[in-house]
Formats: sequence, C-alpha cells, structure tokens
Amino acid sequence: MVTQQLGKREQRLRRKILHHLRTDGYSIEKGVLIPPEFNDKDAVRRIYARSRKKLLDQNRDWIERLEPQLLQWFADGKDIVPARIDPTLVPVKSELERKLFTYASLLWSVPPSLGYGRRMRYLVLDRSNDKLIGILGLCDPVLGLKARDEWIGWTTPQRWERLWHVMDAYALGAVPPTVFYSAASW
Repeated sequence: MVTQQLGKREQRLRRKILHHLRTDGYSIEKGVLIPPEFNDKDAVRRIYARSRKKLLDQNRDWIERLEPQLLQWFADGKDIVPARIDPTLVPVKSELERKLFTYASLLWSVPPSLGYGRRMRYLVLDRSNDKLIGILGLCDPVLGLKARDEWIGWTTPQRWERLWHVMDAYALGAVPPTVFYSAASW
C-alpha cells in the first residue's frame, strides 16, 4: 500500500490533498481519481469557489486600495454600444496596465493560472470608449508532456522544434461592465 511506503510528512500532505480534492467533488475509486461532473458552468464555478475566495481574501487590501482607480477603465453598461465596439490589443507594459490586468483576472469566477515561462499579457480595449473589454495572457506551452509526445510520436528534438514558436493562452476572456463588481460585493 502506498501510505505504508510514505513518511509521516508525506502522509499528512497526501491526506490534505485528498481532503481538498474530495471537498471539490472528486472521488477515488480503486485508486483512480474520478473528477466531478462538469455539466454546466455553475458546476465549474462551485469547484473553484473556495480557491477564488482564498485568492480574493489574499488580495482584499490591494483590491480595496486600487479599485477606485481601476474601475474607471471598466465600461458602465450604458456606455456600451455593440455596433461601435472596436477592439484593440494593448501590450501590458506600465505598472497601471499590470494592475489592471491583475484586477480584471480577479473578477472571473474561475481564476486563471499565472502561466509560466515566457509570458505576454495584453489588455483588450474598446477604441470606441477607451474601456477595458477583455484580457489575453499567453505563455510557453508545456514542453514535457509525455502522453502527448508519445501519442504524436515526437522525439525530443522534434518537440523542441515544433513548440518553440507556440504559445498557449492562459488567460483569455471578457470582463463585464462595472455594475457587477466592487470589492464590497466580493
């Protein structure tokens, strides 16, 4: 049995991980991890609710301090004219743009990962009103993915050659108008 081979620290860590997974709806049957049913977006939101709450709690002071400055970049619902939306990508370079990207990602019910390796972040602004309508984050793909590489039949040099010019989207989505968000409602 696996637990007999593990030390006390490893056993505690294993119990914590299994408890976390069970709390999120996973089960273990005959040593196999079974994910919960993802029938709809609400099911996915429930799975991530605890992680999202922890992330918001960790950032609460930052959010409350910067929110008044950042909310001016979000359209009020009445400011949006669908026929005039004209999106443009703005690379995140300044401190303000970085904060805006971070704040926008905290609004989502399923927080995006932070990405890894090379990262490129963009704000998607609507030129018609200069308001934020979305964010895009790109990062390196997973290089060492044995199952993928074996299924495709890639050698190590082939994998490097084919993935060198590829990036994955780790954050890609729209942001809602301001009527939906404020730190007080989180």
